[in-house]
Amino acid sequence: MVDHNYSSVAVPATLTADIDAADTTLSVDSATGYPSTPFTVVLAEDTPEEEIVTVTSTSGTTWTVDREQDGSAALPHTAGTAVRHKVTARDLQWSRLHEESSTQVHGLTSGTVVGTSQSATLTNKSMSGNSNSFSNIPQSAVNGLIDLQALNDRAHTPLGFRVFYKETGNYYGGGDWLRITNWIDSSISPGVDGGLTYGIDEGGGTLRVSTSSTSPGRGIYSIGAIVTGRVNSGNTGILYMRIRRQTQSGSIVILGRDRYQKTTTGTYDANVQVDVPCVLLDPGDFVYVDISHTFGGGLGIDAAPAGANRFSMTLLRPVP
Repeated sequence: MVDHNYSSVAVPATLTADIDAADTTLSVDSATGYPSTPFTVVLAEDTPEEEIVTVTSTSGTTWTVDREQDGSAALPHTAGTAVRHKVTARDLQWSRLHEESSTQVHGLTSGTVVGTSQSATLTNKSMSGNSNSFSNIPQSAVNGLIDLQALNDRAHTPLGFRVFYKETGNYYGGGDWLRITNWIDSSISPGVDGGLTYGIDEGGGTLRVSTSSTSPGRGIYSIGAIVTGRVNSGNTGILYMRIRRQTQSGSIVILGRDRYQKTTTGTYDANVQVDVPCVLLDPGDFVYVDISHTFGGGLGIDAAPAGANRFSMTLLRPVP
């Protein structure tokens, strides 16, 4: 679309020198109130010599022009010829073309303006959520939409899961941390995502992140354990539990609090549960459970009652 400028206060002017039909420079006696270029002027308005020109640059009262504009003819003009800033037919035509056009309007150098009553396909558009809102758009109406709910579900869906139980056993001696080493695997349910199996290995009383090239294990894990203490009737004491992580380099950290505890005064009522919801683990890292106690009599850790003595590691989300 042509870019022209307009003024309502342009002072009528006259030529100060003759020009012939080939001249592209003219001199006027006043440039007061005229807009910046380009703009339209009419020479010898309402006479047989009327000519429309476009002023393309100015230097004071000396103007460079394009001749024979908007269907007019280039003609010679004498000094004293009237010079007027006018709106001509082309200005009105440009406005109509603008109203009817859907491309390269409103200052756009390319692209299409989207109407409010017709359907349109948007391409190469950047939509900012800071200044726009979108509502009532069904997912089925958007091609290639990233399903955020599905991503959220995936991030919170276990992809690898192991549960271990330990047979009845007794631990004696108060105050020392004892590592439970004979958890027995009761179920293995590896998850599959994107064609890859995310594995968790087990062994030596530990849950270990897989190092298999086909089972990349680096990710965010949830670690949990429940241990039930059994003490001889009539004894009272405290059962302690903790979960620790050991890296391939050998460094060890405690997950969650440094210890979890429960006081018991009878059989099976010291039930200690630990849940660490988000832990970043690398391939080869492993976690294990320690227990300690201050019981005066024998302490047993066994599979009863139902639901006790569980050790699990769940992959929540893979990390590249």
